[in-house]
Amino acid sequence: GDALVVRGRVTTQGKGVPGQRVEIYLAPSQSSGQGSVRVGQTLSDEQGRFTVSVTIPRDLALGEHELFASSAGDAQFAPSISE
Repeated sequence: GDALVVRGRVTTQGKGVPGQRVEIYLAPSQSSGQGSVRVGQTLSDEQGRFTVSVTIPRDLALGEHELFASSAGDAQFAPSISE
């Protein structure tokens, strides 16, 4: 499949959150994440930023998809999902 570069930032109250595991997903459009497929993961850097190259699975169903990022959080930070 084709490759994409995904960039983002994990923040709380406008400040970057370092060391958070970030998972990248593709889901059919307008599905509220149902049927999502994880396509990559990475860690946020000291400013909360992340960059990861992901490969679109060859067997991904045809049609429009949405990409989103998710973090499970930790003892200090709650789980979160991109907007």
